[in-house]
Amino acid sequence: MNFIKIILIPLSIALVVQFSKTIPDTFRGKFRWKNILNYGGMPSGHGALVASLCTMVGIVLGVNTVEFGIACVMSVIVLRDSVGLRRIIGKQGEAINDLNQINKKVPALEERVGHTPFEVMVGVLVGIGLSFLLNSVV
Repeated sequence: MNFIKIILIPLSIALVVQFSKTIPDTFRGKFRWKNILNYGGMPSGHGALVASLCTMVGIVLGVNTVEFGIACVMSVIVLRDSVGLRRIIGKQGEAINDLNQINKKVPALEERVGHTPFEVMVGVLVGIGLSFLLNSVV
């Protein structure tokens, strides 16, 4: 059961966070199913997932294990990627879309790809908090 918790709790939290991103769009009357799979936005689903994974590995297996170390290192890579590379890609997409205003035949690039550091921090805090909550309930 413990190994199932390591997998199911982080995945459940990631799904909840992704669905929560659609709430503002729903109130504005702009809900679209494809937005559930979009990158970027508040809070970071990747941040919540990897923080929850680290938390659950730490709870179940302990913080003095190789598994916890691997989970933490991989989390840092994912978080750095979402704030760094993916955010830069989004800014480049925005600049290219601005340049392509003349040529409407070129499809627009996705502009909301990465996260701000604040969005990632909120995702991490949500992931850790919900992990402790769900672990105590399950």
